[in-house]
Amino acid sequence: LYGVEAEGIFIFNEQFRVSATAGYLNAEFDSVLPATGQAAFQPITKDSEFPNAPEFQSSLSPEFTLPLAHGSFLTAKFDWIYSSDVHQTFENDPELFQSSYNIFNGSLSLENEDNDWSMTVGVHNIADERIIIGGGIGRAPGFGDRNFNPPREWFVTLRKGF
Repeated sequence: LYGVEAEGIFIFNEQFRVSATAGYLNAEFDSVLPATGQAAFQPITKDSEFPNAPEFQSSLSPEFTLPLAHGSFLTAKFDWIYSSDVHQTFENDPELFQSSYNIFNGSLSLENEDNDWSMTVGVHNIADERIIIGGGIGRAPGFGDRNFNPPREWFVTLRKGF
């Protein structure tokens, strides 16, 4: 395994900033033991992909803050998250393969001048993208389970400091 990650926050002015991340991962098997028993039905080979190890991942999060009357602030934030193809098992079961995907989130926050209260309204997974995040294979082909990320979720958060 080897890889590289980078992250940064670019502050353009008091009202606009962008957070960004990027990651590359090279995960390969150097050698594997011969499969025996049940494992022989779906053997792990040197060509198998590591589970939960996408080659590329990145994110971009622009954030706009608008000063309002009486010292309050309105902040709009948008998130874009990308991941390349990923397998969920060492056996690289095709039923648990997740192709590359994009996830989008967004929120709007209102905060007072003293930063002791805020209200945020937002949505996670705006496009309602369903991706496989885990699962297991069964003892016979076609049997097993797949676990998916949550569907589109709306939320409201109220915060009060004391």
